[in-house]
Amino acid sequence: MAVTGFTGISHPFRLNARGGIATSTTTSEDVAHINESIVQILNTKKLERSMEYHIYSELDEQVFEPNDMTTHSLIKYNVENALKLEPRIEVRDVQVIAEDNFIYVDITYLVLLYQQYYNTGRIKVGEI
Repeated sequence: MAVTGFTGISHPFRLNARGGIATSTTTSEDVAHINESIVQILNTKKLERSMEYHIYSELDEQVFEPNDMTTHSLIKYNVENALKLEPRIEVRDVQVIAEDNFIYVDITYLVLLYQQYYNTGRIKVGEI
């Protein structure tokens, strides 16, 4: 049986079939809400949230940088640093993948409540 965990407003914000605010949740088998939270953190620019100014990433600064190892290292650092703000997870690995003139990140993380590892799949940097 799947253990339930976290519930919150879906990201991106949307309405459900009944016209209410859509929510997402996590279970030990499906961590959709945590994946949405990761994308939301990585998509938040510095000082964009006036009441939660400490939640942001600096990935937007790497979008137009050269596609080289230095930029890849900065992206990896920025992802790891930004996700320290997500108390429900521990980041275990961040892979930076350059393919077809795009850069993707693939994040492996541990959900502390379930003590299981999950993976975000490829997230395109710049279109997070």
